[in-house]
Amino acid sequence: MHVVYLLLICLPLVQSRTITYKGITEPDRLVYTQGIDRYSYALDRLNQRKLPLDKIYYNQTTRGKGVNVYVIDTGINTNCFYNFKCGYNFINNNTNCTTTAIHATHVGSLIKSKQFGIAHDSTVINLKVLGDDGSGYTRDVIRALDYILENNITCSVVNLSLGGSYSRILNIKVNEVVSAGNKVIVAAGNYARDACDFSPSSAKGAITVGAIDQYDRKAQFSNTGKCVDIYSPGKDIIGASGYSQSRHLSGTSMSAPFIAGIQAIRIQQKGCNANIREYKVKRRFKIGYIKDV
Repeated sequence: MHVVYLLLICLPLVQSRTITYKGITEPDRLVYTQGIDRYSYALDRLNQRKLPLDKIYYNQTTRGKGVNVYVIDTGINTNCFYNFKCGYNFINNNTNCTTTAIHATHVGSLIKSKQFGIAHDSTVINLKVLGDDGSGYTRDVIRALDYILENNITCSVVNLSLGGSYSRILNIKVNEVVSAGNKVIVAAGNYARDACDFSPSSAKGAITVGAIDQYDRKAQFSNTGKCVDIYSPGKDIIGASGYSQSRHLSGTSMSAPFIAGIQAIRIQQKGCNANIREYKVKRRFKIGYIKDV
């Protein structure tokens, strides 16, 4: 009885928050990290076209130097495997993004860290929009995207390893950031449903990433459908968890930053309009590909 009572009291408070943009008004819905708790074959998989894995990781000569990758997520633990910058903390309205949460720490390490990542020379900039429990509101995600627009940021990569209910406003904002000259990489989601039913995975301008395992099978949890543009490893992925520790996690949250790292490398190689390298596997879906041109 007490639990039901509390829910009935709290529900109107949550629903009373709204966001408005270009004449559209929507509830300010919750958004969540797209990770599920779980040996990492991932770097090996992304640098060879055929299975079985050869246990050799190709050390590319271009590593995303000069490219900024914005991680819109939880905060990032500072005592970690790599350095990062704090762009802004939209939860506390300051420039301190440090946290004990591991989600963005893990995500960021898959982009940049020498131990677990791809684009070792890129610069990871954290925009904190989620609390340490991995949840937050659409409003703050939009504020982070506005930060990119208002600061005239271009030729950068934006990683969104988060998602929630379908939002036209959030999708519009993602498309505006893309139109400003950036590449936006988003997690497809972990509901084993159609990614088009969620945001920002349904944004047309985004590169939406689904998850596969070490056998090139689509992960059971991964969202699918026409809104998913590409797949990358997302099951049992090792990455940093802070305090010089590592941890295996699964989720499309882990798939997206690999593609973000590949995109950073491609921008260094070919310029701001460069597209991700990809190849089709027998099951006719596309996987990101890391090797130099």
